[in-house]
Amino acid sequence: MNSKVSFLIFFFLFGLLLNSNLKAQNIEDIKRLIYENNTGTARFTSMGGAFGALGADISAINNNPASSAVYNFSNIGFSLDYSNTSNLFNYNGNNTENQFSTFNINQFGLTAIFKDDQNEDWSHIGFAFNYKSNTNYRDKIYISSNNNFNSIENYFLYYAQGLKTSNLILQNNETTKDLYQYLGQTNNLGFGAQQAFLGYQGYILNPIEASSDNASYVSNAKYSNGIENQFYNFHNGINKTATINFSARYKEKIYIGLNINFHEIEYDQTKDYYESGFDFSSNIQKINFQNKLVVIGKGNSIQLGLITKLNNSIRFGISYHSPTWYEFFDETSEYLISNHFLNDIEYKDTIDPDTINVFPKYNITIPSKIGISTAFVGTKGLISFEYITSNISSVILKDDSPNSFIKINNEIRQTFKKKNTLKIGAEYRILPLSLRIGYYNSGSPGRYFNYNKIKSLSYGFGIDLGNSMLDISIQNSKLKDSRKLYDKGLNESFDINRKLLNIIASYTFKL
Repeated sequence: MNSKVSFLIFFFLFGLLLNSNLKAQNIEDIKRLIYENNTGTARFTSMGGAFGALGADISAINNNPASSAVYNFSNIGFSLDYSNTSNLFNYNGNNTENQFSTFNINQFGLTAIFKDDQNEDWSHIGFAFNYKSNTNYRDKIYISSNNNFNSIENYFLYYAQGLKTSNLILQNNETTKDLYQYLGQTNNLGFGAQQAFLGYQGYILNPIEASSDNASYVSNAKYSNGIENQFYNFHNGINKTATINFSARYKEKIYIGLNINFHEIEYDQTKDYYESGFDFSSNIQKINFQNKLVVIGKGNSIQLGLITKLNNSIRFGISYHSPTWYEFFDETSEYLISNHFLNDIEYKDTIDPDTINVFPKYNITIPSKIGISTAFVGTKGLISFEYITSNISSVILKDDSPNSFIKINNEIRQTFKKKNTLKIGAEYRILPLSLRIGYYNSGSPGRYFNYNKIKSLSYGFGIDLGNSMLDISIQNSKLKDSRKLYDKGLNESFDINRKLLNIIASYTFKL
């Protein structure tokens, strides 16, 4: 055992475990990454985001980079977003509800338009910058149920089966922290062995044979009348993008643009799971399992866009969003508390490795998007349509080892499909007032389940103040989603029906 300690002594001292054998990414990570709120400036949001053929809105450049070339003047603006979320969760026929609100600056941007009246061909050159909050990850999930069929025992059994008991037994003078970190550092063990170790040390699992070579396990839990379980899941964080845009106008009919995007993700999650109500004859009486996850990611992408005027009334737009190349770093920590009987005496054991698992850098590539749009513009108003498609089943995870993510990449191909989004927006002008309405429908990218399926109806107005513009929008969204308690073992799903209200105020100054 001394060889283990000397090999890991640096990490023991600081409670950190940096290890290429740790892999724990799953489908929920991908769902979180591809989800985006359809928000931006108030004008953009109130018209459903259908700006691919319109432009002249700072948020529109994130749909179509040619949008900034439609501007006739430079401007700067920002947007404030009040959001109220109402959740209804259904798990095993039991419903629970919650509600919470957030307030933030969700967008800031500016455009600089340079005119050359002497150049009849390229009369406008544009530069723009926009910051936008794609997704606010703040969320609170609470579900409870009486479960007659499944328990967290199956989570630990999943990872234990096939693993020798010798890997799970503490040696002389070896601590929980020592062995937990050793398992994480050792080839062919890693994350799965750590989970099995927690279950074994918490007396949830028993080896079938009293041998160090045993590799089969049974549960100590009995629940003939079902168990009471409670699941808390708290999320925080943000997915944001900063965009640098270049655009140009050709002969007052063709608008082209290029975006260079810098993406950043900060996310943390705490799962807290409780089980009780086991049979009196069960060796296990109560279980509390907590996991914490911290994710930091950065990425890059580019976009190309074109808008053309077919005549004075009809516009057509097309945009291409390259794959987004992300680089991620994850950290996790966890502990287990179990109440159990041993020799007819009840004990309460806390298995806390007191360790932060620092996962090695890995990469995720999000597939490209293609958007096609058209708009009909009149003297009093306009109507606009936009359609965006992306093949989510092409998401790829990878790191320095070619075989690290074969299993999850195959699961992604089987779980996801194309994601299609329809946007419709309209505006009616009674100067200095503009009235707006919009519709947004983003289909589920899941082959078999509803994954972040969203429908939104929005409306709003704008007031032209001469050298500035004030815009207000209200967006009501309904989201349907299905999530698992845990990725393995206790992988039952619960449904989420969410109502989301966004009230956005934007103020824009002409420069």
